Amino acid sequence: MFLGLLLIPPVVLKMSSTGYRFVRYYTSNPRYRRTGAPPAILRLLAPIVVASTVVVFASGVALLLEGPSSRGSLLADP
Repeated sequence: MFLGLLLIPPVVLKMSSTGYRFVRYYTSNPRYRRTGAPPAILRLLAPIVVASTVVVFASGVALLLEGPSSRGSLLADP
């Protein structure tokens, strides 16, 4: 649990900096346009990676806050 919580700030920082570069590129900022677009495969995979990262961390925090007694309501039955 401690390690998971410790990883949240660097992951948020990385996603924020990447999101900033994304916005600057697609708003036609010349500095970011000079380097060119990222490869197509990365542009296609990015939303999946971001969504899965958010789901993993959010579900971990939700489980931590709710405690072990609510495990059945937050997880699917095996």
